[in-house]
Amino acid sequence: MMTIEEYVELMNANISEELATGLIAMCSVEFLLRTNLNVVPPGAYGLVARMVIEKNNRLGTEGLSSHNLGAASESFEQDYSEDLKAGIYGFRKVRYV
Repeated sequence: MMTIEEYVELMNANISEELATGLIAMCSVEFLLRTNLNVVPPGAYGLVARMVIEKNNRLGTEGLSSHNLGAASESFEQDYSEDLKAGIYGFRKVRYV
């Protein structure tokens, strides 16, 4: 079984090791908060790596919803892609209080 770091490296060679380490920690915590789990299961390592890649691709556009330059317009997605969110929520554990 590959580690999250290995998945990130396999998916994107253009991300620095230092940035990858920080994003992996951030995305792991976010995964745990979204799923109500205590640890990231090995089966979700690929999902966390995809979260890292999507978050890395959005760096610099935080707070922007769209950008216009002349006739060109670009919109920015603030959350993860729908298929990634579906994968994350597949691990979701319901908490009863």
